[in-house]
Amino acid sequence: AATQLRLLRLEPAALDPRVARRLGVEDVTCLLREIEFTCGARRWIFAQSVFPQSTVQRHPWLRELGENGLGESLNAVEDVRREPLENLQLHAGHPLAQAAGAAEFADPLWARRAVYRLGGWPILVQEVFLPALGRCD
Repeated sequence: AATQLRLLRLEPAALDPRVARRLGVEDVTCLLREIEFTCGARRWIFAQSVFPQSTVQRHPWLRELGENGLGESLNAVEDVRREPLENLQLHAGHPLAQAAGAAEFADPLWARRAVYRLGGWPILVQEVFLPALGRCD
């Protein structure tokens, strides 16, 4: 079976004030994008991207990503910098773990996140690695 990217949601949302501080923006709204990578029936990765409204105004193509991979799209943008990756073990009550469907999984989940700056305009990409990673039906 082939791996597949599936768009789960792409919609305006409130921007968590802690995320706004981490990104160094004053926005109160964002565009929230959630996708999953699957192989056959198995979910491998759940990813959530947070695009502050000010970044979307500067880079409107973020609204048009659809089922295209963000990484590939970023390769086409000049002046993209990725800050160091941050890793986190998620407990079941963590909002990101809940978004990923943590109730299905017994083990703690590992996640990583990175801030990308598109000519200085930030986005946050968070990925949750699910227990089936590497297995395919």
